[in-house]
Amino acid sequence: MIKRFDIYLLKSFVGPLIVTFIIGDFILLMQFFWVYVDELVGKGLEWYIIAELMFYAALTFVPMALPIGVLLSSLMVFGNLGERYELVALKSAGVSLWRILTPLIFFIVGLSMFSFYFCNDILPKSHLKFDSIFYDIRRKKMAFNLTEGVFYNDIEGYVIRANKKDKDDKTLYEVMVYKHKDNRGINDNVTFAEKGVMEVAEDGANLVLTLYDGYNYDDSNNKDNKEKMPFQRVEFEKEILVFDLSQFDLSRSDEDMRRNHYRSFNFDQLNKEIVRLTGAEEYSLGVFVDERNNRYMSMNLVDTIKYPNDYSNLCDYKMPLLDNYNLAEQQKIVRNALDHARNVKSTQAFKRTNYTYTVYQLNQHKVEFHRRCALAFACVVMFFVGAPLGAIIRKGGLGLPLVLSVAIFVLYYIILTSGQKAVLQAQLNPFLGVWLANIIVMPFGIFLTTKATSDAPLLDRDAWLKSFNKFFNLFKKNKDRNK
Repeated sequence: MIKRFDIYLLKSFVGPLIVTFIIGDFILLMQFFWVYVDELVGKGLEWYIIAELMFYAALTFVPMALPIGVLLSSLMVFGNLGERYELVALKSAGVSLWRILTPLIFFIVGLSMFSFYFCNDILPKSHLKFDSIFYDIRRKKMAFNLTEGVFYNDIEGYVIRANKKDKDDKTLYEVMVYKHKDNRGINDNVTFAEKGVMEVAEDGANLVLTLYDGYNYDDSNNKDNKEKMPFQRVEFEKEILVFDLSQFDLSRSDEDMRRNHYRSFNFDQLNKEIVRLTGAEEYSLGVFVDERNNRYMSMNLVDTIKYPNDYSNLCDYKMPLLDNYNLAEQQKIVRNALDHARNVKSTQAFKRTNYTYTVYQLNQHKVEFHRRCALAFACVVMFFVGAPLGAIIRKGGLGLPLVLSVAIFVLYYIILTSGQKAVLQAQLNPFLGVWLANIIVMPFGIFLTTKATSDAPLLDRDAWLKSFNKFFNLFKKNKDRNK
C-alpha cells in the first residue's frame, strides 16, 4: 500500500515538475529577450543563429528554473492531495507527513545533486557558447535597411539618402549618395539622381544600386590639380554603384578568447582562480600599505633645492621656513612640493584602483562559486517550503499555488541579488551574501513543515479569531485589575 502510494506520489510530482520547470525557464528566457531585444532585431540574423542563442541562454537559466519548478510543483501536488482529502486518509491510517514526504525528499536530494553536476559540467560550456554567440551578434552591424528621408551611413565610405521609397522596397526617388574618399568624412563627391533601383546580387555578397537621370559633383582632386581641374560635374542617364555586403555578415570569433571568463569555469577552475586572486589581493594590499608607510610617511622635511648634508644647521633656520629663501627659490620649492604631492596622489590612486579591481575580481569568482552551490541547495529549500504550504492551504491547480510561488521566489530572488551586489561592493562576506536567501527562507520552511506535521490550524480563520479573542480578553482582564 505504502510503496504503491510512493510510486503514485512520485508520478504525480514529476509531471508538474517538468511542466513548471519549462515554464520557469521560458519566463527567464523571455526576460533576457526583452532586455536585449534591441541587440537582436534588425540585424538580418538567420533563424538558426537566434535558435542557437536561445538554446544556450535557456541552458544558463536551468539552475534558477529548477527551484521555481520544485516550489510550484510541490505546492500543486500537496495542495491537490489536501484538497482531495488523501492526506487526511493517510494520516488517519497512521502514516505521518514525514513518511509521506520521504520518497520526494530522496528525489529532491537527487535533483539537487543533478543541479550541482549541471553547474559544474554543463553550465560553464553553455555560458562559453552563449557568451561567444552573443558577443558576435552585438558586434554585427544592422542589416541594410534604407529608410526614406533618413541618411544611412552603415556602409563604409558612403552615406545614402532617398526622399521616397516605393512599396516594392527597392525603387527609390530623389537619391543622394555621398562618397567619402579615404573615409575622411568630407562630402566632396556627391551624386544626385531622380530615381534609383536597389537590388541584391545573385551571390548575395553585393548590393547593386542603379541610378537614373542624375548628376555627379566631384571636388576631391588634390591641391596639385586644383588649377587644371578645380571642379567636376558629370551628367548621366544611368550609373551603377556596387556596395560590398560582406561587412554585414556575422563573423564568429574564437571561443578561446572567452574561455578565461569566470562564468566559463567549473568548480575546480574557480577554486584555483580564487586561490590565485587571493594571493594577488594580498600582494596588492601589501605593496599599497608598505609604500604608503615606508616611502611617503617617512619623507624628510628638508629643503628640496639645497639638500644640506649637515642637518644640524636646520636649527639656524627661521620660521616659517620659506622666508629663508628668495622669491625664485620659494617658487621652485612650492612647485617641486606640489609636483611631488601630485605624483604621490596619482601613484596611490593607481595602486588603490588596482587593489580594488583585484578584490572585485576575487569576489566575482567567489560569488559564482557559492551561487551555483546555493541554487543547487535551493531545490531542497523550496521543497520544504512548497510541500508543507500546499498541505496546509489544501488548494491545488495553478491559482493560489502560482501566486504563492511567485511571491516566495520573488522574495528569494531579491535577497539573492541584493546579497550578491553587496559582496561585489565588498560590503558582505561572499558566503553570507550568496547564502543569505537560503538562510532566511529555510527557517520559514522548517516552521511550515512543523506546523503541517502537527496539523496546526495555520490558515484557519476561526482558530485565529479564537486566539485573538483570547488575547483580547486577557488584556481586558489585566486592565480591569489595574483599575
